[in-house]
Amino acid sequence: MDEALRKAAADERVKEALEQKVSRERIGSEVDLMLKSRDPVGAMRLLINIGLIETVFPLPNEESKGKKSQSAVDRSKFEGAFDEGLSLLSTTHDHLCDCKVNPPLWCEARRALEAGAVNGVGKEDTRILMEDEDARRLLWYAAFLKPFRDRTIEDDEDREHEDRKKPRKSKRSAIVTLLVDELKRPSRDADAVDKIMRAADGFSRLLSMGGDVSGLSVLLSELHVIHRGEKVVCTMNGRTVNPNTENDAIWNHCMEFREDCATVLKRIGPLWRAAFILSLTEQLVKAAGSEIEYTIEGDVIDEANEEVVSGILQKYDVFAAAMMNLGLIGIWNQQPLLNGEDIKQSILPRIPIGPAFRDVMDSQTSWMISHPGGSREKLVEHLQNEFEEFT
Repeated sequence: MDEALRKAAADERVKEALEQKVSRERIGSEVDLMLKSRDPVGAMRLLINIGLIETVFPLPNEESKGKKSQSAVDRSKFEGAFDEGLSLLSTTHDHLCDCKVNPPLWCEARRALEAGAVNGVGKEDTRILMEDEDARRLLWYAAFLKPFRDRTIEDDEDREHEDRKKPRKSKRSAIVTLLVDELKRPSRDADAVDKIMRAADGFSRLLSMGGDVSGLSVLLSELHVIHRGEKVVCTMNGRTVNPNTENDAIWNHCMEFREDCATVLKRIGPLWRAAFILSLTEQLVKAAGSEIEYTIEGDVIDEANEEVVSGILQKYDVFAAAMMNLGLIGIWNQQPLLNGEDIKQSILPRIPIGPAFRDVMDSQTSWMISHPGGSREKLVEHLQNEFEEFT
């Protein structure tokens, strides 16, 4: 940008005119175009450098139209948030470019389609990020605003539990409020960005709990859940596995891992790759930041940092490859073997209306995930044993 134009854009009168004379809808539309451009990182960097970032992405105010805001927060919490967001956006963008040149196995379109066949999803639900402009735009939003979100919540799981009791509008996250109220973006986009962030945290938690080790067990055991004809077939170490009766310790561990992964995937759906890459690049940013403490070591630490980065990439590659082997792509589309009427009329005829029914349906979902391709009869037996009081 021309220096004279840069100075003009940074003028306080321009900020004031932007706030008072340009509609929030127009500002939001322009941000969308910036993130769809060939250089979304440069666009956000420019907004920061000319001092317009808080005009475009206003921070929560203590007062909102004369009333105390329900989401009022200490503005000092956001110090450095946009610089951190730019760093995460830049790392995410660079990594996706690397994946385009040298795609890992889980980023290949053919493998994605094959993996999705287990759960009956097709090309539309298994599109990779390099082929999905809209998903990339949502990922750029999520990467740039992730530090902003991290400063507005303390315990995501506890908050999510409490949110179930609240009306829909009162349980909106700060990110959804920012995108919908300030940038006038569609609610579906704001919800998708928020889900990407939540799922990224979910993947990070699984990795921190040894998810890559569990994934390695899946790969070393040559465990596969595949779609063959009209059936789902499970194999391990070259033999066919009966999911109804298999009790091998490694199999059971891998099925627990399958359940943990499915919990995250069912919430994010087809945007799981965006969340997965965001989780990965957050770890890359942390690894890059660690070398500041040891710059005195020079080239030795540069090499060590490369090893750390390589280790992170390998962990995530193992984790993703394991999820594909386990037939988890499209798990959000899995249909129950038993419908509600079947359960109420013949399987658990004494089940009351209310939370107990939801517990039964959740138990069915959990059993189906840990017994891929399991039979209807074994599922009925499982539910009747677990909820004996309703038989």
